Amino acid sequence: MHTDDLTDFYRGWMIEIVQQDNGFQSVCHSPARQRLDDDVMYSREFLALNAGRALVDLHLACQQFSGVLRELYELEKLDFEEWRSLTESIVDAVGVCR
Repeated sequence: MHTDDLTDFYRGWMIEIVQQDNGFQSVCHSPARQRLDDDVMYSREFLALNAGRALVDLHLACQQFSGVLRELYELEKLDFEEWRSLTESIVDAVGVCR
């Protein structure tokens, strides 16, 4: 598969694989057009595609976990500082939950 651009769909997200001079990059778009990318160049299309899928999975897992933390906060199982600290640590560690 040697095309300039490859597009695939995964878990409702569109993943574009864009060929650059020095490799391939994956750019992911949600149905609401939220954009995710990891700014990494890959030597092969399938590596970029797999990275895009992993990025989508990571983002979705982060959203799920953030939702659980929010529920715990609303049930008063976490105080505000605990909720904020845990939520920020997810964003800092994962970097895709913006």
